[in-house]
This record gives sequence, C-alpha cells and structure tokens, in this order.
Amino acid sequence: LFNWGEYLDPQTIIDFEEQNGIEVKQVLFSSSELAITKIKSDDKYDLAILSEYAIDKLIQDELIEGINSEKLEKSNNYNWQYNDQYKEFKEKLPKRFSNYAVPYFWGKVVLIYNKQKINKEEITKESFKILDKPNLKIALCNNPRDGLMVGLKATGGTIEKPTEKELENAKKWLLKLKEKNPNVAFINDQLIDRMSQKGKEYYDVVVAYSGDA
Repeated sequence: LFNWGEYLDPQTIIDFEEQNGIEVKQVLFSSSELAITKIKSDDKYDLAILSEYAIDKLIQDELIEGINSEKLEKSNNYNWQYNDQYKEFKEKLPKRFSNYAVPYFWGKVVLIYNKQKINKEEITKESFKILDKPNLKIALCNNPRDGLMVGLKATGGTIEKPTEKELENAKKWLLKLKEKNPNVAFINDQLIDRMSQKGKEYYDVVVAYSGDA
C-alpha cells in the first residue's frame, strides 16, 4: 500500500489483517510530487492512494495498470452504505479515471487559525488575504499545486482554469509573501502535532486540508 503519512489509523490496518489474513506493507509519502517520482523510479505497489492530478499524470505516462471496477462492485465484500453517491460521483469522472481508479476520499483546503491571535470576524473578512500580513506566523502546504492555489485565491484568480496573467499574479504574490515574511513555513505531516495543543499552537494561521482541521 502506497499512502500518505498519517492517513490511516494503524489500528485500521491491524483489523484488516486479522479479518482477511493478509499482511499489509505500507510505504508512506508526503507529497504528490514525491509519489509520482517514486513510481517513475520503478517502485512497485499493489494499491496507491493518490490525488487526482497525480493519477492523471501517471495515466498519461502509462505507469499504472487499469482496474475492473465492475468486478469490484460485484465482490462479496462490496457493501457500501453510500453506494448511490459513489455511483453518481463515478459517472461524473472522466472516462480515463474510471478505468484506473475508484473514488475514495475528497476534502477541501481550509484556514486553521489561532484564536488567541486572530478573531473569527477577521478571518471571515480577510479569508486567504490574511496571509499577506507579515506579522503573522503562517504555514502553507508543502505542495506546489496547493501553494499556487493559495496565490490564486489571495489575488482573486480563477482556481479551475486560471489565465496566464492570473498565474503570473499568483506567482508574484507567493514570492513577495516569502520575501516579506520570514515566518512562512511549508509543512505537511507536522501540522497536526504543531497545532493540536491548546495554548501551544506553533503558527498563527495555517493553510491545511479539511481532514487535518
């Protein structure tokens, strides 16, 4: 299993092994870029939990094998309470995705903030523009794609299909952010540890995945 760090409760794997008599060897990665690089280096995995753009890239490079989703759905082990939602979501996927992957998990990118430093009204009004304040200790996802998204949000760009000008504005904003704020950090798996202790929050505001929040 090729998976993100801190993505599955270790007990989940233990329970699966006991119920199915299968030993699971889990290899972790911290970013989509690292996952793509490892698969390109000829590392072999039976199952990988990847982001949609990593899957798309690997399909284009012919580095992942197709799956028979119909066979999976007819399995005796297939009993999902959200079956209707799964099928509806699957039908909206591009055909190339349904041949190589099944919907597993989705989330959003959100702002986590220290209530001792920032109030709710301020974060609601400023949204991603609050990251522009040099006095705040902030952290962004250590992921180029999500980092670019933050720049687009802060400069009023379009997330889905940004223009060249919007991309350039986002790039300039990110470079300026790093230049004027020495307290900018880029993290992934350390986020939960650094923000979970009340009164000992490491950052003032963090761009994070909703699952971590």
